[in-house]
Amino acid sequence: MESERLISAFSALSDTTRLKIVMFLSARQRGAEFREGLSEEEICFHIADSSSKFFSITHHLYELEAAGLITIGRKDNLLICSLRSYMFESLAAELTAIAS
Repeated sequence: MESERLISAFSALSDTTRLKIVMFLSARQRGAEFREGLSEEEICFHIADSSSKFFSITHHLYELEAAGLITIGRKDNLLICSLRSYMFESLAAELTAIAS
């Protein structure tokens, strides 16, 4: 993985909200309720704190997409988001190589 892509990925993951989004998508994609992608509203509902009734995450989703960590598609008026699992496998391989 080229260094710019690695830096971009870790930069995107350094934000708490973006990390929560990735962790939520990962849990849902591994769970029994798996289906291809989740809507922006579903993600927002599950990661927003209780004090935040109207919580916008669109810019965080686009940051994750720009870093190559998720894909964003459209269905009607919804953004549908999915993890790009192979990118996380690449990040893990890079970290393993650094640790060796």
